Amino acid sequence: MRHGSLYGITGSACRSEGRQCGNAFRWKYHRDVPMADGSKTNFGFDYWFFLQDEDHMSVHASLTKLGIEVAALNAFYERVN
Repeated sequence: MRHGSLYGITGSACRSEGRQCGNAFRWKYHRDVPMADGSKTNFGFDYWFFLQDEDHMSVHASLTKLGIEVAALNAFYERVN
């Protein structure tokens, strides 16, 4: 299993952590997101990437606020040669 982390992205507070095991990769981070009124709200992002084969990948992403999931996304990618 591989493991790594990153702290800070220009212009926003961010803590992230990624882990890879076999064909799966999980990337989690929290980020302060600017709101329309100028304030910032902290959201959690949780991505799971699954490599199906060398040309196909699926992704499940989850967005949380205060530990509660407020949005989710599933996407599928295909490499075009």
